[in-house]
Amino acid sequence: MSFFDATKEFDAAIGEIDYLLTQAELSQSIPIVLEIYIKASIVLLTAKIESFSENILEEFVDKLAEKKLKYKKLPKQLKIHSTSFLLKDLIGSKPFSAKSNAISKLVEAASLWNDDEVFSALSVNYKFDYGKHGSSEFKNFFNRVGIENICDKCRILTDNESMLTGLPQKKDISGDIDSLTNIRNNIIHTDATPSSITYQQVRGYRENLWEFCYLIDLHLQIELERLTNS
Repeated sequence: MSFFDATKEFDAAIGEIDYLLTQAELSQSIPIVLEIYIKASIVLLTAKIESFSENILEEFVDKLAEKKLKYKKLPKQLKIHSTSFLLKDLIGSKPFSAKSNAISKLVEAASLWNDDEVFSALSVNYKFDYGKHGSSEFKNFFNRVGIENICDKCRILTDNESMLTGLPQKKDISGDIDSLTNIRNNIIHTDATPSSITYQQVRGYRENLWEFCYLIDLHLQIELERLTNS
């Protein structure tokens, strides 16, 4: 079950990764073809994760705006980010231009800090910074709306059991994101062939990231309800 359309769309889109990995499995006797499918699946998987993240963050903010809450209920980090995002084009070496668009941005930025004012829209940067990838950027991305350390909050299950409780253990997915990002960067920037990674390993990344995305979906829904009811 998912709460956000972005998650439903990601669930459907990840079928493309499954197709590539199936073709990779069927191409084991032809190394060059196998490598092509593995490389394509890695690049596409990282693209799908970033696209999902951008879409669900935008949807979360839109849903939050629909609640018509007072600004005082917003996380401080979200207000700081939104203020910075609104004013970034107005601050520079050129004199301030009092055009209607500039004035409206100033008014919106000021409203963010009026605790008792009700908001119906929020200005947030929903795009990853160009050229920046990996778990640190991933965490910074969700931190824009006040969700700190998303990887720690959305730990995935592992196949290992705790020696004390006998229950499945959970792990931070940061290592998977960084490893996959490093492989992806080598493919894109140097056309490297990841000879040491198998299609089974890519499938493992796919499963872990799929679970992670559903945990993000759940966490954002809980956060939405918390802000609404606080």
